[in-house]
Amino acid sequence: MSEPAGSGATSWSDSSTTQPDDFVDRVELARRLQVHPRTVRRMVDRGELPPPCLGAGGRPRWLWTHVVAHCQKRHLREEDLDRRRNRKLR
Repeated sequence: MSEPAGSGATSWSDSSTTQPDDFVDRVELARRLQVHPRTVRRMVDRGELPPPCLGAGGRPRWLWTHVVAHCQKRHLREEDLDRRRNRKLR
C-alpha cells in the first residue's frame, strides 16, 4: 500500500509478508515507513501516527491496520482543510 512519492502522504513499503493484523514494534514500523526508529516516536508525539499499544513486557507495539487507518484518516482531514482554505481564498 504505497503512496506515490511527492503526494504529500506518508508512504510505506509493501511487504509480501505483511498481515493486516500484524503487531509491529518500533523498529519494524520504522522499516515499513522507511524512517528512522526515533522518527516513529516523534511522529507519535506530533499525532502523525497512533499511540502504541503495550505488548509483552510493556514494550510498545502498533497494530498495522491501525497505523494504516490513522494515516488515511489524517490524510483525508488534511485534504478537507486544504479545500476549505482554497474556498476562503476565492
